[in-house]
Amino acid sequence: MVRNSGKLANLPTSWRPSVLLSYLGKVLEGIVASRMQETLKANPELLPARQFGWRTTSEVFEYMLDKVYSACVMGKFVTIMGLDINGAYDNIWRQALLQTLAGKVPALDRRDDPVFPF
Repeated sequence: MVRNSGKLANLPTSWRPSVLLSYLGKVLEGIVASRMQETLKANPELLPARQFGWRTTSEVFEYMLDKVYSACVMGKFVTIMGLDINGAYDNIWRQALLQTLAGKVPALDRRDDPVFPF
């Protein structure tokens, strides 16, 4: 591990691996990412409405504001929760996460929510 310059040594985020992808790997990753973005822009139905990883910040805010305004017009309350844990979701047992969240979120708030199937 190599410490990033100007970062405190006692923070885990201050360190990076000393072995990086080869240049060919980086080029291929860039090509694949670019093609995925083009495909998703041409076919937005491929990306679930609630997945924001490939969306711009303005698209996320537009979605959130639409939901908030719609709820206000109908006299409802809005609860917003955001999680941004770098790489954590890739390595987690999804069902356990959903069950844990379901135990914490009141049933009223998730009664028509397809994310919580139970």
